[in-house]
Amino acid sequence: MTATLQKDSYAFVIYNAGNKRGSTEDYDGKGCAINVDGTDVAFSWQSPYNNDKADSVTVVWGGFLPAGSHIIRGRFFANYPGYTVTISHRQLLVLAFPRP
Repeated sequence: MTATLQKDSYAFVIYNAGNKRGSTEDYDGKGCAINVDGTDVAFSWQSPYNNDKADSVTVVWGGFLPAGSHIIRGRFFANYPGYTVTISHRQLLVLAFPRP
């Protein structure tokens, strides 16, 4: 998503990625990250230790963003190269609080 801030702001971002039972996921699980303006700023991982079970992973980030446009994205990935993860649902919440 693109967020255009009129003033310098403090931002709080929550990203969640999850899958339903039976969705493709390797034993070692998945991770997710919050990416702000092309840079990953926070990570988290989830390992169900069982193939294709329901689970989710949530990552949060708080920081300062100057006035202007910013691209804020959530991304998910398998915990190991070559592994597969299917995501059934994702949520991205961005809250911006203008600096006084």
